[in-house]
Amino acid sequence: MNDIKVVKGVKRITVLKPQPGGTLVPVAVYRRGKKRKRQSLPMLEKLTRRAAEAGAELAGVYLQRHNRSNERSRDGWLRDLQTNVLRANLKSRKALRLSKLA
Repeated sequence: MNDIKVVKGVKRITVLKPQPGGTLVPVAVYRRGKKRKRQSLPMLEKLTRRAAEAGAELAGVYLQRHNRSNERSRDGWLRDLQTNVLRANLKSRKALRLSKLA
């Protein structure tokens, strides 16, 4: 099947084969392979992605804690600010996982 000449834009060729019960089943005859993703700095990309995910985690956790503190008491968000930031920061460090970069 490797001798099939295909135009560049074609990604796959599928043929419908009949089954004994009379149903038609799609069978892929040709499928263009995906190109390999190449990067010059994969570790830096991974670190940047993890930092962005950790920042999103930090913001989300802090926002939940902020709202909860604000509902509990008057100016609760201000009273619990240091605790809320500290705990959100601890959660975001878990998402960053610097030790597992390699």
